[in-house]
Amino acid sequence: TRKGALERPTTSNVLAVYISPPMAEIVRTMMKHSNNHFAEQIYVSISAIKMGRGGYSQTRVLEQDFLRRCGLPVSELRAEDGSGLSRLNNVSPASVCSLLVAMHRHPAAKEFFDSLAVGGLDGTLRGRMRNETTLARVHAKTGYIANVVCLSGYADTKSGRRFAFSFLVNNVKTSPDSIKNAQDRLCELLCRVE
Repeated sequence: TRKGALERPTTSNVLAVYISPPMAEIVRTMMKHSNNHFAEQIYVSISAIKMGRGGYSQTRVLEQDFLRRCGLPVSELRAEDGSGLSRLNNVSPASVCSLLVAMHRHPAAKEFFDSLAVGGLDGTLRGRMRNETTLARVHAKTGYIANVVCLSGYADTKSGRRFAFSFLVNNVKTSPDSIKNAQDRLCELLCRVE
């Protein structure tokens, strides 16, 4: 049996078997398309696999341990759920950038980077950043709830430099599209840096 899987009772009959895609593929789908249901399920599954019991509080313990091992301040990255929809989530742009830098150095850096939407090409960024400067040079995760518009990720320059960035806009009083346009222009400025 797989680690974290439940044993089948001896008196039961197998009705169907489904082999899941690899976790990296599931995460890529979740991240690129901002699939909140996938995010919540993965979040609670992590503690079920690692601790034998899945739940939000158990996963938060693992999350804090991960942040500590990455040398990040636990108090500055508070995630109450897996999707980012909770109003209790509390992060700063600086702490998100620190996490992005840590992930750039992490053994799973390639899988993480590949999971991000690519400006002008796919996922939630397919229709954004389609100009010559930003096309395929911005890899990022979008986030949106009422009055909050976020974009965090990496911007690559023509000269090969990579910048981590995080634009978290709260208490939005204008249209979300105007905030997204401003974020896209900021990404363009980053991509123009020599």
